[in-house]
Amino acid sequence: ADFVLERLHRPPPRLLTDEGRVMVLRALLSQKRNELKLFRASARLPGFAQQLNQLLRELQRYHLTADRLERLAGEVSGNHHLADKLHDLALLLRAFLDCLDEHNLQDTDCLLDLATVALAAQRTPNASTFRVQSLWLDGFAEMTPQELDLLAAVVPRCERATLAFCLESKSTDNVSW
Repeated sequence: ADFVLERLHRPPPRLLTDEGRVMVLRALLSQKRNELKLFRASARLPGFAQQLNQLLRELQRYHLTADRLERLAGEVSGNHHLADKLHDLALLLRAFLDCLDEHNLQDTDCLLDLATVALAAQRTPNASTFRVQSLWLDGFAEMTPQELDLLAAVVPRCERATLAFCLESKSTDNVSW
């Protein structure tokens, strides 16, 4: 993402550090404590903000928005703990992203999205100012939707690309490689 943004002459965003993320989340847990359903008792526990940080990071990488989490919470039936957890995660994710917007900050988990949007803003891949002579991708057992989106935006701008992915299972056919 840094490479793409640099090549497109996009200024780097003001980034919140990992420690800053945890500090913001601690403050939000304190502010939103009375609105929390499942996490109310856990909100003040040592290490909870750190765990929440990792979970929100995973949600962002998989493009799960606060709106989507709220919808999922409403669709859950028979398991109020899960619905409450989804509610709390939606509340905290929305509050976190609102806080970033309010202070004109980004976190490192948005860099891939920013690079993808910057590439998409280029009219066509062939006329783009961003070109890559060769791309080699190997060693990924899985990729997040965020990573796949960036890869899909970069590959059309490559003269040559070699992508090697792991197979889910051993081929049953006698295929000559």
